[in-house]
Amino acid sequence: MPRIRLRKLNRQRATNNLINLCIVYQILDGLLTALGTIFFIEGIDVEGNPLVKAIMEQCGAIEGLILVKSFAIILLLVIKYQLIVKDALASFFWPCILLNILYTYAVVTWLFVLTFNGVFF
Repeated sequence: MPRIRLRKLNRQRATNNLINLCIVYQILDGLLTALGTIFFIEGIDVEGNPLVKAIMEQCGAIEGLILVKSFAIILLLVIKYQLIVKDALASFFWPCILLNILYTYAVVTWLFVLTFNGVFF
């Protein structure tokens, strides 16, 4: 197998795994945001994203989070499917890296805030 083909195949696998990791981060971010809205007096005001906050105010904190996170996961699955069908997974490697860095920041921030406010201990 030519070296270029092998590199593309490795990048496709890595991108596929990065999209899967994005889905896991969506679930973690949803759970941690739910904990944040439950344990803090501010409630929904703890949410930093104005669009998510508006949806949470309209639907309720937990219901809004479930709606937003479900939509994000479905969108990630549709994108993943489209990239697989079009054999374009390898070209989205770097955007997936960036997306995972952003979600890592969100999840680590929530873990830090919840831990140092006594939610976990």
